Amino acid sequence: MAGISRSAYYKYKDAVFPYEGDRASNILTVHLLLKDMPGVLSGVLAAFAEAGTNILTVNQNIPAGGVATVSVSARIDLLKHPVDAFVASLSQVEGVKKVLRIQ
Repeated sequence: MAGISRSAYYKYKDAVFPYEGDRASNILTVHLLLKDMPGVLSGVLAAFAEAGTNILTVNQNIPAGGVATVSVSARIDLLKHPVDAFVASLSQVEGVKKVLRIQ
C-alpha cells in the first residue's frame, strides 16, 4: 500500500511520524560560526539546555580556517526567554563569532 518493501517498513515504522504544522512553529534553527577551539560547541549546547530548549539536530562541518559552521535545531516550547533575546545571547558564548536565525 505504501510502495515500500516489507523490510523497509519494519525497519522504519517506529521512526516516521506525521507532520504536525502547528508544532513546526515551535522549532528554532540557528546557524553559527564557531572558533575552532575545544569546548566551544559544548558551551553553545549548554546555553540551549539552560534556556529550556530540547535539541533536535546538530550538524557541524569540518573546521576550516580556524572556524567551523554549525547548525542547531531545537524545540522551544519551554524556552525561558523571548526567542530574539535567546538568539542574541548565543553570540555571547565564548568562541561564537556569528549567529544567524534560520527559522
